[in-house]
Amino acid sequence: AVDYAFEVDGISAGDTVEFVNDSEKEAHEMVAMRVTDDSATLEDLQQMLLESSEGPPADMLEEAGFAFALPGETAEQTVTFEQGRYLVVCFIPQGAPPDMVAEMIESAGSEEPEVPSELQGELGPPHALAGMIDLIEVE
Repeated sequence: AVDYAFEVDGISAGDTVEFVNDSEKEAHEMVAMRVTDDSATLEDLQQMLLESSEGPPADMLEEAGFAFALPGETAEQTVTFEQGRYLVVCFIPQGAPPDMVAEMIESAGSEEPEVPSELQGELGPPHALAGMIDLIEVE
């Protein structure tokens, strides 16, 4: 991961991917979702994410994996890919302090920490809107 893109070299079925955050200041995540609709393009998926707070229809994407890393670090999580097409995306807001993001990731599924009052209204759009979204083919 870099600000604001995924740099993906060829991935083959069965490969386990280590998520490295080469950013100096931003925390990044890689949410990987298998695309089950063969006709869906990256542009289609981006448009669906923009138009709906719920994202693309559930039957179009299957959760495939997740990894998170602070700036300059390698994620503790890895993702193993099977053959197919995958949407990879980072939903972290631009300008979010890495320690706040780490706390939110750690508490996922439980009560989320509140955004500090000094940051409310200061966080930017998700990294995905700055280009950190990609459709990759795993052969």
